[in-house]
Amino acid sequence: MSTKAIRAVALAGVVCASAQVMAEGAYVGMDYSIVKADITADWYAGKFSADPTALRFKVGTGINQNFAVEGYFATGLSEDTIEGDLEAEVDSMFGIAAKGIIPASESFALYGKLGFAKVTFEDSVGDKYKGDGLEYGVGAQFNVSEAAAIVLEYSFLPDADNDYWEIDVESEVISIGFQANL
Repeated sequence: MSTKAIRAVALAGVVCASAQVMAEGAYVGMDYSIVKADITADWYAGKFSADPTALRFKVGTGINQNFAVEGYFATGLSEDTIEGDLEAEVDSMFGIAAKGIIPASESFALYGKLGFAKVTFEDSVGDKYKGDGLEYGVGAQFNVSEAAAIVLEYSFLPDADNDYWEIDVESEVISIGFQANL
């Protein structure tokens, strides 16, 4: 079993255990995320793109039907080729956000989120690209039962960079996952 898989399983256990002590309205979830990364360098006129994937674990609590607070941790699942043999992956993502929720019906809701995130990418030669700052996005929640939902989300991460190589990474995340109410 790979180190990342062991970390993901251990984190899932911690998230589930910590969610047990949260207030009513608490939930846990897991998302499969595709990170759309555009990579630019001060010394290069063009740009490169990569679409690594990540597994995101989240825990949150609904304050009322229109407001929730959510935190997450994500780790990379797969790399994507940038150029030639050079590949990029999500090393880690952490975030906390407030969610404004608009219930459209008993089984469907739209939401917007705004918060703080920290993201780290790594390439296949070991260089790291880090950033932290504002994260924002929109999503939809489809309740399949009183205790479970399917969630779709599109969000923008803070820019990451590598000062040594003068490289910047702008990224967006498209995710699908589930969440379970506790």
